[in-house]
Amino acid sequence: MLRKAEEAMKNAYNPYSGYSVGACALCSDHKMFVGTNVESAAYGSSICAERAAILNANAEGCGDKIVAIAIITKGKNTTQPMLKNQPLAGLTGKL
Repeated sequence: MLRKAEEAMKNAYNPYSGYSVGACALCSDHKMFVGTNVESAAYGSSICAERAAILNANAEGCGDKIVAIAIITKGKNTTQPMLKNQPLAGLTGKL
């Protein structure tokens, strides 16, 4: 999972912060879905890597089967993505 998240991180689009993040969601059927952060000049429309991975899993019918998520960054200042994991709690009923 970490390797897939790290590979995804290479595709981050972050012209404003320079902060790259990659994520990989693992479903109970062992399928993995990756995501990366994508920034926008309109800050509110940016998307975080973990949300992208969760939405990719959901688009393939695995949103309610996520059992783990890996998040990786090379940034110095990291924060816990609790608000951004709200979709995971909504889809799976757990966080």
